[in-house]
Amino acid sequence: KKSWHINLPDEYPLDGRTDFRFFIPEDKGWIIGNLLEDRGKRLGLITPEVTYARLRINTVDMGVYLLIEGWEESLLERHGKPLGPIFSNKNLTTSNIDLFSADSFYFWENRFADQTQGNQNEALRYLLDLVENAPDDVFEKFLPDILDMPQFYRLTFASALSSSFHQGNVANQNWYFNPATGKLEPIFFDVA
Repeated sequence: KKSWHINLPDEYPLDGRTDFRFFIPEDKGWIIGNLLEDRGKRLGLITPEVTYARLRINTVDMGVYLLIEGWEESLLERHGKPLGPIFSNKNLTTSNIDLFSADSFYFWENRFADQTQGNQNEALRYLLDLVENAPDDVFEKFLPDILDMPQFYRLTFASALSSSFHQGNVANQNWYFNPATGKLEPIFFDVA
């Protein structure tokens, strides 16, 4: 049994979606993915939907999978958010890169690069520079200008409840830039 990532052509979506990610349930802790998604929703965090699905390919029953919502506009629409960049770390072959250093800007990708304004990338660059270079008093003063602090506190709380060490400075980072507020918001996904 293996996981599947199925992309439909943009002109033929299914229920408004073109990206379907079927994960082997044991890879995501069977029911843990659903529990974490529910916790994220209850805390008002952006989190991909996690459901169960029975997958059949060419009439062959592949069994039950976790269907995890893809990185597409429907994710933002479902959360009532306008289209904006979702920044994620690129698939790195090494884990010794601190994603929150100013020099690591190029290790991030905008999942909606072809649909969003390039100047919105500067929000991420500003955050990385602030984290690495600002003295404590400057950091404390200006961080709320670029980061949605209530959302960040909710993410921290949800991660602590989950005993999560799966998201960190080296992997599994997903941040949404909300063009309506001009601030970055964390996405609660792939905690362990």
